[in-house]
Amino acid sequence: MSAKPLVSVLMPAYNCAAFIKQAVDSIINQTYTNWELLIADDCSKDNTRKIAEGYTDPRIKFYHNTQNLGYLQTWNKLAVLAKGEYITFQDADDYCTTYRIELLLNHMLANPACGACGSNYVWVNEDGLELKRSNFLLDNSSIINAMPAKFEFIGSALMIKKEVLSTIGYYNLFFDRLGGEDHYWLYLIAEKYEVANIPQHLYFYRYNTQSVSGNLANNPKKIFTGELIETLINQRKTTGTDDLAEGKQEKLENWYIQKAAPFFNNKAHLYSYLAKRRFYEGHKQQALQLAFMAIKLMPFNINYIKDYFYFLKNK
Repeated sequence: MSAKPLVSVLMPAYNCAAFIKQAVDSIINQTYTNWELLIADDCSKDNTRKIAEGYTDPRIKFYHNTQNLGYLQTWNKLAVLAKGEYITFQDADDYCTTYRIELLLNHMLANPACGACGSNYVWVNEDGLELKRSNFLLDNSSIINAMPAKFEFIGSALMIKKEVLSTIGYYNLFFDRLGGEDHYWLYLIAEKYEVANIPQHLYFYRYNTQSVSGNLANNPKKIFTGELIETLINQRKTTGTDDLAEGKQEKLENWYIQKAAPFFNNKAHLYSYLAKRRFYEGHKQQALQLAFMAIKLMPFNINYIKDYFYFLKNK
């Protein structure tokens, strides 16, 4: 291992023209300078690709997709291409402190048994205004014992040893366009390596309000991904394996279908559910919007009307 090992930074990008400059600049301005930034535009419909290609720093490399693959497959593609001894991530609509790579790498170098290291993060809105700060557990045993009830990390804030990919593998394609791939993947890492967080808030995760009526609403299966991952991890804790690892994808797909059926069949019910979820997450204006969407579909449902006025009173 070199004294200053190469760190590969992976940046899948899709429709983030408003934010990608800040994301790229936060890597260019790192105090640690031996890095490569791998950017793959996933067939954006805006100027994301043009803005990215405006950079001429030779450490930035482009591997754009010729068809839309989604975040998971794009991440896997870039991970295969990464040349660094260490790999970290930078979502194209997020940004980080200038010393993020340096602090994460220092911890990894000082703790050779550590396969993945993360940090605390700051949740910001589209304008960069702070919404909340994380307060993650830091040590290996505490992080592992908290799972699967709690995941004490944010996937995009991690740094891993590249050797982890040959030992554990990449994101599992079962989670393609469902999310949660990083939670399942980190638990697999934790079975073979130590994991850790450092206390500093090094990563700024941007909450995208465009997902109010999309994202979960467009694919209700996503609502239950967390529950599925919890089940899989509990299986691993008790048996050493799980249904996904055993190739029982059809069983898992059927489970998803049964869980999500009420939401596919009743869009108003879905919006009502999401409104409550957003409200208790602290996104009260979005809760109001979703509650109103439920009322538009079923204007005489008294429960939806009660929820709306409760959100309005307590926003």
